[in-house]
Amino acid sequence: MNHYQRNREIAINLQILERLVQDREKVKLEVDSERFHELIHISDFYFNYFPASRFILNFPQTLQMMQRETAVAFSHLLPQTKIISKFDEEYPSSLIQDLREDAPLFIYACGNLALLRRKAIKITIVGSRSANEKEIVQSKVLASRLAQEGYTIVSGFDNPLDTSVQMALHTIERPGIVILNQPLLKSFITDTLQKSVKRNLFVHPNLLISALPPIQAPLLKTDIERTNKILASLSKVSIVMSAKEGGHAMDEATFCVKLHKPVILPDYIRLSIPFLESKYILSVKTMEELLLLVKQFT
Repeated sequence: MNHYQRNREIAINLQILERLVQDREKVKLEVDSERFHELIHISDFYFNYFPASRFILNFPQTLQMMQRETAVAFSHLLPQTKIISKFDEEYPSSLIQDLREDAPLFIYACGNLALLRRKAIKITIVGSRSANEKEIVQSKVLASRLAQEGYTIVSGFDNPLDTSVQMALHTIERPGIVILNQPLLKSFITDTLQKSVKRNLFVHPNLLISALPPIQAPLLKTDIERTNKILASLSKVSIVMSAKEGGHAMDEATFCVKLHKPVILPDYIRLSIPFLESKYILSVKTMEELLLLVKQFT
């Protein structure tokens, strides 16, 4: 059993444990680096660290049912998905440094893991769902130019602006990193919405990452916030190409400022909406000025 296979078993058991205990935060406190591998034996872990919860009627049958259901859910992951724990070498150290206790115990990754290496200088491009056509076109041009300069582009996959970034990278055959706000399920590809763009993500050695397990559950506000934090943490610079007050792009920029990372945005965005004041927020008038700033910070 290699460490990815072991991580899969432990990730399955983690989901079972959370169902048994019914308290995700309590479980997170008990699963530390010293106890992580103990979770391979779910019954022992449960009884050793959650004694007040051990009296479940028909526990063996209940556990077997949960194991079957969770194993089926994990079988729906995209083929070749690697489950990486935060105790593995491949896990981005920036997530541990920046997110601290909020760093996900597991990330689910499919594709080119080499893009996670520190040598790959990463630039995040974010925008809002309400991005206009001009902002979408500019984002596509920007992604293309930065990728051709040798940068690894990081984006989400939640709106037309994100999609335009991925289309630009596909056109010039450059890989990128996509942070998903959904599990890495097979249905991600088979779903008809943006089907061709999704399939293109697998034509070139891109990397898809999700912090969400393959369990059907409502997307929580904390899940979205964590995705924004991952976008901010992975990159040296974030570029906001469209934004609205209280939107995800502003949340990501706010976290960048907390990390003392530069955020670059077009001048008109800073003038049109109330944006936080910080020396780490830099506005530009032209694409050339933006590219020059990126080079200065990397």
